Amino acid sequence: MAKPQNLSLALKKELDRLKSPLKLSTTIYGDWPEKYAFRKSIKAGKDFRLVLADAHNAYAVQFLFINYKGEYDYCYGRALFNRVEDAAIAIDYWVFKNVNISGLQSKFKEIEIFEPFNYCHKDAEKEEQWIRAQNRFFNRGDFWLYPEWSLRYNEMLLAAKQAKEFENLYPFMSMWWLRFSHGKNLNGLWPLDLYIVPTSPGNEYGFIVGFLIKGEDDNYK
Repeated sequence: MAKPQNLSLALKKELDRLKSPLKLSTTIYGDWPEKYAFRKSIKAGKDFRLVLADAHNAYAVQFLFINYKGEYDYCYGRALFNRVEDAAIAIDYWVFKNVNISGLQSKFKEIEIFEPFNYCHKDAEKEEQWIRAQNRFFNRGDFWLYPEWSLRYNEMLLAAKQAKEFENLYPFMSMWWLRFSHGKNLNGLWPLDLYIVPTSPGNEYGFIVGFLIKGEDDNYK
């Protein structure tokens, strides 16, 4: 089936057909985005992100909760739909019919639910930060691309979470780097500033580890 020329208008049409109260937003110039669609700004609550996944000729949806603990968007699940009609139904169920992510998956098998690692950090505050870092990677806007890199990234996160060297540090994500701080409020960031990131597919090294010292990038593998 041919994809619509304007994704926002196609989703709006389907939501109107469903008599959904969900209102979509335009750009700052008043245009309807062609390759993605998003809800009118909200302060908190259920939300979504919809984009065209051209590589798979599909519609990529992320099911979000905005303002999770006042700091970031938590992604409960994601999916690739073949039809915009199915994407619209799933979005309406999630945002306005208050269907939880498990109930949504029972209706749409395409949905992948976010699952924290089985390994749990002994410190509750650090465990929360590890879940946040893992969820941020799960929530990236091109989740359907680079499956090998995604697998390596999650392996890296789990290995780092279990490592004794990092057990007293707080993890966070920055530009897809896994970085660490001495405090839960990310204080002590610049004196430490260790980062780890998987290399691109095909690279002979699995990961890059480095320190930023006095503004200079001193990488080693």
